[in-house]
Amino acid sequence: MSKFSRLHRRRRSATTSIHGKIQIAEYSCHRIFLAETVSEPRPSVVLNLADFPCPTNYIVRMERVGEEKRQYPRVSASTLIVEIYSAFRKTEPLGVCSVADVGEGGMGFISNKHFEPGQLLRLTFSLPGSMLLIRTDARVIHCIPHANGYGIGAQFHDLGPAERRLLQLFIYRALKRG
Repeated sequence: MSKFSRLHRRRRSATTSIHGKIQIAEYSCHRIFLAETVSEPRPSVVLNLADFPCPTNYIVRMERVGEEKRQYPRVSASTLIVEIYSAFRKTEPLGVCSVADVGEGGMGFISNKHFEPGQLLRLTFSLPGSMLLIRTDARVIHCIPHANGYGIGAQFHDLGPAERRLLQLFIYRALKRG
């Protein structure tokens, strides 16, 4: 049995930290299984190195693609309607929009009006089963062309404790329903 065959079949575990963010969970000559050192469950990354002779020192360059930047989970909220106001002139609404999803940190909605990223808006909406009206400022994170206008992602600012608790309860119930 050659040295290559023995190494190919052997799989080792390691806890070597790369830049303090990625941890090598286990490795063989053909694959390196990487796992983040954070405590939240995240999918691991598998790198196939089968085209390279083994054993050798490898320099592997990794890039994150589509990393989740949200701090809070979002749930579908297609039955919600949100009124959009200017954060500075609270007169007439700029629009009434259907909500795509909502979370404790923000919401996504569909608008026929374009909003600039960074623009500050005042959002007003109520959750099903609640008579309380939620009013909060929100900053536009992105504005993406959509079949029905624009898909807007907005992050809440200065959400009060009562409103935050209502959102938490709404999200908890939605996640529990599945």
